[in-house]
Amino acid sequence: MRTGGIFMHVQSAGLGRVHCTSPVKPSEEDEDEDDEDDEDEDEEWEEELLLLLDEEEEEEFLAKWEESVEKRHGQQADPPEGLLMTLLPFQRESLAWMSEQEQSKFRGGILADEMGMGKTIQMISVIMKNRAQMSGGGAQASKGGPCKSTLVVCPQVAMVQWRGEIERYCKQGSLTLTIYHGPKRISNADELAKFDVVLTTYAIVQTEFSAKFRDAKVACPYCKKKYFPPQMTVHHKFFCGPNAHKSAALAKQQKKLPVAGRGGRGGGGGGGGAGVV
Repeated sequence: MRTGGIFMHVQSAGLGRVHCTSPVKPSEEDEDEDDEDDEDEDEEWEEELLLLLDEEEEEEFLAKWEESVEKRHGQQADPPEGLLMTLLPFQRESLAWMSEQEQSKFRGGILADEMGMGKTIQMISVIMKNRAQMSGGGAQASKGGPCKSTLVVCPQVAMVQWRGEIERYCKQGSLTLTIYHGPKRISNADELAKFDVVLTTYAIVQTEFSAKFRDAKVACPYCKKKYFPPQMTVHHKFFCGPNAHKSAALAKQQKKLPVAGRGGRGGGGGGGGAGVV
């Protein structure tokens, strides 16, 4: 199945941003085979995205997106200074796309190249290139001042790969790195902000997020389970409560429950369906 639109490398994300690249052109055989499925998926993706935007934002987004795709198709960027390996043409095209996307209004996206295509080195390249293009830091942080650091969240085993590739393919001293993991990790935000790359794991993020926001959860009046306020809105809209718009599958399942559980009450509204970090 070919991938279209925006791409994200699932092993990494910048502070306040995610990186983008252009799609890899599929073979003619794959394109013919998947054409019909892709059209349906593209339409569904566009419909879901546009539901999040008002009419004015929708027009602006579509205009800028079409202009961006047309302008950057096939464009290649020079590797950043300090990178010790030669990027392949498709990697240079990705670098051009991601670097320019970081400067646009609509930051973010997905890098979805197949395994072995060098996603990690592409992400390292865009981090280095962005650092060279920006003076005094990157995008404005939600709190405090500008921050030059890029936070990479990945499985623990992938931290070894990230560290290894930075040490092997970056000129010594060109990209500073720290690992936010283990009992002796740096906990001072000002100290962490001095590094270009901060590596950590999903487990660390989940643990610290839960510890910080545990008290922010509120109990659902119907099923008594606790959720963060934004998740409670979704919970009440789709899963639990008298006004929940349940799917046919949920409605059928609910009919099998005792009477006290009907109507989304008494714990029968499927409250566990809302994903809670």
